[in-house]
Amino acid sequence: MQLEIGSRAYQFQMVPGPLRKGRQRCASVCDAVGRRILVSSEVPPEVRLEVAVIAVTEAWQREIIPRPPLRFIGNVS
Repeated sequence: MQLEIGSRAYQFQMVPGPLRKGRQRCASVCDAVGRRILVSSEVPPEVRLEVAVIAVTEAWQREIIPRPPLRFIGNVS
């Protein structure tokens, strides 16, 4: 499934087995560089929606948090 988050499209996928961030097991991963949101199939069905919302929220925050302002060099008046 493809989700539009901010101005970018993310692939949303259920994946078999556990997920890891580094060495730590986790229920979901937001891969902003690869524009993917992954949710482990090991997450119990009754909490999958909550886990998915947390991952989508992380992607949304990465997209809407203001970037540092551009610095102009020279006369821009």
